[in-house]
Amino acid sequence: MTKFYAPLLILCSILFFSCKKDNERNIDNTISIVGKWKLVKDSYSLYNGDKLEYSDDSIDELDPEYLYLYADGTGKSANTTDTWGKFNYTFTNNQINYSNYVAYNDGNPLPEIEPFSLSVTSLTATKLVIHEEGTEVHDNVTYRFVINSEFTREK
Repeated sequence: MTKFYAPLLILCSILFFSCKKDNERNIDNTISIVGKWKLVKDSYSLYNGDKLEYSDDSIDELDPEYLYLYADGTGKSANTTDTWGKFNYTFTNNQINYSNYVAYNDGNPLPEIEPFSLSVTSLTATKLVIHEEGTEVHDNVTYRFVINSEFTREK
């Protein structure tokens, strides 16, 4: 996936359906989600019905991706050289709720994305795992996608 599409897919699902049950989550409610999070694992699967059409689990280890969640409720997604998105967020009921999300392509802002939420399936002092499911259309065919992104906290 290109650097533009990977973070956009991670963060920009408008149609979201969480499949994880509460008892499958590892959420430490005493831990703050605020911080700089480095993407260390990312799996993206695209299905046509029940048939797996595409799968990608590659990450750019030479230019890692980061998710910055600030205490004031703002954040951004970026690598070491480019910012892909800026947003406001809240974290409630194991959901990161995004609003005012503006994605960037080559430094140029794209139209604002509708508010959306992502499911947090694990939050510890050192690890954040985000699960996302939704739909996207390619060549007039609606596909279901599943994304699991694992981050480690940076100091």
